[in-house]
Amino acid sequence: MTLSEIVKKFELDADPTDSNGVLKALRKRLGELHPDRNGGDFASEESQLNYLRIQSAIESLEPSGTLVPLKEVTALVETFTKAFAPLAGAQEESLRAQRNSLIKESVRAQHRGIKVTSGTFLAISTGLLAFMGALKENPVLGKILEIQHADMVILSAWLYSGAFFAIAWYRERERPNRAQNFSHQKMDLLTYSMS
Repeated sequence: MTLSEIVKKFELDADPTDSNGVLKALRKRLGELHPDRNGGDFASEESQLNYLRIQSAIESLEPSGTLVPLKEVTALVETFTKAFAPLAGAQEESLRAQRNSLIKESVRAQHRGIKVTSGTFLAISTGLLAFMGALKENPVLGKILEIQHADMVILSAWLYSGAFFAIAWYRERERPNRAQNFSHQKMDLLTYSMS
């Protein structure tokens, strides 16, 4: 209800643009109808109804610590329950497919850098290992390969880059499945709690 509607409804002598003035007038009217003025009882059922209506109007105008009036919480919960109820089968499957593709793309993007870097090192170290004999004649790489244990360093780089590449590939394949299972469990719990 707006301030002007409250002023008209309760026939108050207050400016409809001044919320504090309207509140004062409502409190004054509430005091006049209070049952303590009549020996603890309301003068009539009509005065009791007016008292309750004025009390409700005051509650709607006063700022409170809650965001939603307590009287409306039940209706709000019912509305949310209906809004978040499981969707029809086709819509739900469509949304799940979209969510799964987004999860997969996100995981691919997270592992892309690791796979490219480790794949590049794997290719370079494989080339160095495969052509080590021919590269000893190269003026630049030959000097590097003459260093003591250079072949062990290249072999270690090959093993580590291969391991990182395999781990990144495995995690890229495994993580979307884990995320999908988690989201399915979450949806099932939500569906169960709403029913």
